[in-house]
Amino acid sequence: MIIALVILILSFLAMTAMIIAKNYESKAGRQVLAVKARDWTEKQVRQSAHVARGVVQVAVTKHFWTGLSSFFWQSFVEKVWRHPRVQNVAKKANDVVRGKKEIKSTGPVSFYLKDVSDYKEQVKSK
Repeated sequence: MIIALVILILSFLAMTAMIIAKNYESKAGRQVLAVKARDWTEKQVRQSAHVARGVVQVAVTKHFWTGLSSFFWQSFVEKVWRHPRVQNVAKKANDVVRGKKEIKSTGPVSFYLKDVSDYKEQVKSK
């Protein structure tokens, strides 16, 4: 319980510092603080809020594995799924599947893909 209170207090202090900094920037009319520092602070606040939520969930339900699985899922999403390279690969794959980009032919093309390509050209010409 003490750990949860410490995390809650640190989160509150970080959020307060962020609000004060953004208020100062809006009064000055420009960004004065380093953008990377602000991004790092926001990320730390999000992570500490997630940890606090997990601690509260474990404390309320008394199910350790529920909180642990939630924490690992959030860590996976934050570290892997939201990684820029993974997002680029997923976006490219999505574009290819939805037909937004043509597949570059580097070798023999299957008959199915050739038929799809021909059909797209016919639809465009109509």
